[in-house]
Amino acid sequence: MNCLGCTIDVGWIKGTVMAYTCYCGATVFHEDGHLVLPVSFYRCLIEGYDFPHIDYYVGKSARTTPEKESFIVLLKGYGAIWSWDCPECRQRILERSKMEVENHLYRLPLHPELQRIIKNTSIHVV
Repeated sequence: MNCLGCTIDVGWIKGTVMAYTCYCGATVFHEDGHLVLPVSFYRCLIEGYDFPHIDYYVGKSARTTPEKESFIVLLKGYGAIWSWDCPECRQRILERSKMEVENHLYRLPLHPELQRIIKNTSIHVV
């Protein structure tokens, strides 16, 4: 099974329970052309909750695939936005992402928009 966000093989064993967040931050995976979605996705659909931010599902990696792009379009259709576009979450995600990159805790290339914002904004991490 591969991560939808960064495409790495997450080493999941078929037939076992899946509750995992990839190191890129994604919680959606795919295998044999089928998406493996977290329960929160179904709860949002069934119970009418607002969807979490897009990066909650696909992480913040710059890597992309047609499946990932299609899923992002689907999420946007439900009103989801990136956390760096959310007024309430923007500062937190920028500070955390900058700290993770500076301390080598996040080693994948960042989503281009997130990378641009971090480079063009003076963020002081405490």
